Amino acid sequence: MSDYIPEELLMDIFARLPVKSLIRLRSVCNSWYSLISSPSYITTHLNRTKKSNTTLPQLLIKCESVYQQHYLSCFDDEMFGVKYEELESPFDISVKFFDIKGSCNGFRADEGRTNRIMSDYIPEELLIDIFARLPVKSLIRLRLVCKSWYSLISKPSFITTHLNRTKKSNTALPQLLIKCESAYQQHYLSCFDDETFGVKYEELESPFDISVKFFDILGSYNGLCLLKASCEVDFFLWNPSIKKILTLPPIKVTTFPDHSYTDGVAVGFGFDQNSNDYKVVLIRYLFRSISLRYVCQGVELYELSTHSWRSIHGVGCFRYEIFRNTPYVFLNGAVHWVASVRRLTAFMVVAFDMSDQVFREMALPNRLVRGSPNHVFNVSPCEMMRVAILGESLAVIQSDLDINPRTFDIWVMEEYGVVESWTKRSTIVLQGEFWRVVGLRKNGDVLMVAEGEGDNELVLCDSQSQQIRHLGVRGYHYCFQVVSYIESLVGLDGTVTVANKKASRRKREAS
Repeated sequence: MSDYIPEELLMDIFARLPVKSLIRLRSVCNSWYSLISSPSYITTHLNRTKKSNTTLPQLLIKCESVYQQHYLSCFDDEMFGVKYEELESPFDISVKFFDIKGSCNGFRADEGRTNRIMSDYIPEELLIDIFARLPVKSLIRLRLVCKSWYSLISKPSFITTHLNRTKKSNTALPQLLIKCESAYQQHYLSCFDDETFGVKYEELESPFDISVKFFDILGSYNGLCLLKASCEVDFFLWNPSIKKILTLPPIKVTTFPDHSYTDGVAVGFGFDQNSNDYKVVLIRYLFRSISLRYVCQGVELYELSTHSWRSIHGVGCFRYEIFRNTPYVFLNGAVHWVASVRRLTAFMVVAFDMSDQVFREMALPNRLVRGSPNHVFNVSPCEMMRVAILGESLAVIQSDLDINPRTFDIWVMEEYGVVESWTKRSTIVLQGEFWRVVGLRKNGDVLMVAEGEGDNELVLCDSQSQQIRHLGVRGYHYCFQVVSYIESLVGLDGTVTVANKKASRRKREAS
């Protein structure tokens, strides 16, 4: 907490609390223990207690009966004589008896009388403002201090307040979540998108039994990550900050005997501001092996509030081809993909508005509109062109992987929705085996997969100097995935439940 609030303010807050609460708070973390135990803080707390009008004096009563001493404490107010708290004797009173000669600068809070905690001394609005400044890990620990803090931090209203403050704060650093696979194991790495990027990683606990299934990270918004089983149509919402996960209802997969089959889906995840709901949009395609054409089977929408899928009607003749594993971004209330029409001979950006539930087209710069049919036999279409977010703007990265040196053009839509505002921000030319772009940092540097010794590796290319930096993360070529996310408490109110690994394993074995 001291990393987010100046120590002087922290001391002023703690100086308002009763001793019993402070004793419990010392166990929260080392910095709080050191602060509360410091002589300067003890003096500050004592002086404030003596000056406070809300601190009730107490009377300490000693009495003896049947060769036993008793120490009783009670508040000197209108409740005097009604309720006493018996204090633990400081000695083995079976050996000696003691007299109380007096007291100076002694303070004791009466937990039995009113169970006073921080919220009794500070208005809840101020308490919310204090907690909203703290990182998620600190809040998870603070929930254990007392029931009222647990209840406050778990409230949907506080979760929203904390999230909004985190997104607006200049000190809340975005993080990059990296998924890689090697030796038949998946790893989830988290690192801050700042000057320490690539120096220190935190390996996150996998939300699943990854020895059974492999998963793709499709995207993230407000701390929730959308996951998909790699070779199946199973989806999950995961908050790695609070280690909670939700399994989305299954989607029916249809196969056909006439040389055609369901070839997967295009997916996007985001938030509907109007209904205050998280949603997943899913476009189902049928690949006809005879004509080599993708035909849209329908569009479905998942809503977290109802925990169910429903079909979206009225989309008309859906003529866009959005290929499996095509990256998406969520921006300005809509999910965006790069899509093609007429069998990869023309490209555009297609957006799905989460509130209006309609699709709309966004034209690309002229030199990006036309594609080459030959690409379909060389590389995946989603490696040729992909959407991204640079700063607060929509961006498109075009990759030319057919020649060496490899070239990567980064285009930015300076004014959202205005086709004429597309601007080429940078062109990167690299000599060597650089396979694909997997993400952008907030400063515009490009994360890409490069050929390494044995496994491939994740590298960072400075968009200005075009210098390559090796990040020390290795894995299989097609398994690298990078998404930007922020830590949040979303799901702490029960909307996202903890995965039951044993139950999931039993279900898989039964099937």
